[in-house]
Amino acid sequence: MTGDELAELERDRLPHVFIISHDVVDTRMAGPGIRYWQLACALAPFCAVTLAVPEQSRLQSSVFALQPYRLDDFATIWHTAETADILVPCGDTLRRFPQLCQLDCPIVIDGYDPYPVETVALVVDKSTSEQIALQQNFIEQLKLECLRGDFFVCASERQRYWWLGMLASHGRLNTFTYRADPTLRNLVDVVPYGCNAAPAHSKQVMKGVLPNIHTNDKVVLWGGGIWEWLDPLTLLSAFQKVVQQRSDVKLVFPGTRHPNSGVPEMQMRQRAIEMAQQLGLMDTTVLFGDWVAYQDWPNYLREADIGVSLHFNSLETQLAFRSRVLDYIGGDLPMIVSRGDVTSELVERYDLGLVVDCGDADAVAASIIALLDQPRETWRAQFELARADLAWERVTRPLVEFCRAPHKAADHMADTVALQPRSELGLMTQVDQLTHEREQLQQQIQQLQTRVDGYERGRFIRFMRNIQQLRRKVGA
Repeated sequence: MTGDELAELERDRLPHVFIISHDVVDTRMAGPGIRYWQLACALAPFCAVTLAVPEQSRLQSSVFALQPYRLDDFATIWHTAETADILVPCGDTLRRFPQLCQLDCPIVIDGYDPYPVETVALVVDKSTSEQIALQQNFIEQLKLECLRGDFFVCASERQRYWWLGMLASHGRLNTFTYRADPTLRNLVDVVPYGCNAAPAHSKQVMKGVLPNIHTNDKVVLWGGGIWEWLDPLTLLSAFQKVVQQRSDVKLVFPGTRHPNSGVPEMQMRQRAIEMAQQLGLMDTTVLFGDWVAYQDWPNYLREADIGVSLHFNSLETQLAFRSRVLDYIGGDLPMIVSRGDVTSELVERYDLGLVVDCGDADAVAASIIALLDQPRETWRAQFELARADLAWERVTRPLVEFCRAPHKAADHMADTVALQPRSELGLMTQVDQLTHEREQLQQQIQQLQTRVDGYERGRFIRFMRNIQQLRRKVGA
């Protein structure tokens, strides 16, 4: 047997992890797609990994398999799912494909993104019917996840308490899970968004390249999308104050349109553009882009002088874990961040920049001026320590350990109907299937009724009715 054949045989003996990404994993991708790519990379040395991605991907990996699938077609993932040892259905995958709940393998729920809170922020200005429909979707999704999950990972201790509360409300805090581990770490543990050291700067992407940005200019970078719960408006107000003191500072929003076409355009993006225009900053000192290719992003981080992440004071802030802050850490980029979220605590703990109160434009402006005068090299030791603690291979250890020795949750293994979430899930799946069949029958009935109505309005039917009327008269 050859070395390659032995390696393949050894790989076949490893647990097979099937990660199903709901978000784009391609040359341009946002936080979720990057996370699932990195989770696959972290698991690959210990497991046989398949990463399912919506539609197609131009990325290639030598350490795990990539499988395209369709968001509306369960058949495109069924074969891999039924042969997997561990499932990691991300985002709304369980709601899209409730059939996964009936598989016998352990299921890992990735709860790093507090999507119920984000959904509320997205639909608050929509019609009541739209709000109810979208909220019902994430309620159904949460129920499926809480009942069926065997192991849950999230991004912080704050999120862990949030998940423990939801699991308790669904009966998952019980004598079986408590007896297995009184801390419940074997049910819910923390796997935050990690970071890697960004490669060395390989090409100019902003200075001397983008309009009105000169090679000697200083660049303030907004490192990610402009979402409804973030606050670019305070940054723009602050930047107006900065440019009155220094003419060599530029503000760049390189990624404002989500690479996933299914994500709606945020109103906050338009508000930021309009504000930049009103302040007279648009296209001169403030530039907006679409989205940066994943392979080019390290160059932006290395070339910028300050990274910024500002948000509002909201529930989303309490639960969020800002992936852009981890990008700044990977790129040795000193930063200015709003107080209140977990990542602002990281900035303070490792001394990676300045933390300001939400909505304080004066503090943001003063912080920009202060950081511009500090050589970037002075931060190197703090960033090296933070990267070591937050590296992907380190933060993913709880997930790696679970997948190396996968098992069902203690209450899922218990021989009692009362604590068998799968029985309820089976009923839910049957109800979903019957509901779908009912909707199809209703559509068929409506189509037949429409066809009958058309026949009844037709000339032939009117002619036959006239003949029947004449026959009745003659008979009379």
